[in-house]
Amino acid sequence: MDKEALCCRLNNPGKTVLQQALWKENGRVQFYESTANDDSSIIEPPHHERVVNISAITLEKFAADHGIGKIKILKVETEGAEPEVLMGAEKILHRIEYIAADLGPERGLGQKTTLPMAIDFLYPRGFKLVGGYGLDRRNFLFRNVNFGDGKPM
Repeated sequence: MDKEALCCRLNNPGKTVLQQALWKENGRVQFYESTANDDSSIIEPPHHERVVNISAITLEKFAADHGIGKIKILKVETEGAEPEVLMGAEKILHRIEYIAADLGPERGLGQKTTLPMAIDFLYPRGFKLVGGYGLDRRNFLFRNVNFGDGKPM
């Protein structure tokens, strides 16, 4: 068991801790472990200690499997894989009121920002940028302008 999962178990006694990645599709993916730099990801970072094959699930399937309806806020901090996690939530985006995301320069070997990809994906689906801060972290808050408009949740 890795240190992160152990921490989650110690901080959440009696709760289930899933060691599974959120992704754009269900299946198996390569996961690049980079614990020394705190940037483990499905997207290959510049430095990593090892690569493991792990189970991945979409947020759509996770929500269905666990009976999750409305979501007040979804925090996406995936070291450059934010666009893919959002793609895996496309069919339930109408049930999410806010999305907070770290969209800084963490994507892949080139360390690109994911802000343009997130905006291109979220804006046509009814989300608007309502806040952002940080020169190096680039954390942003999006609000679903259609949330609570009478659509079935």
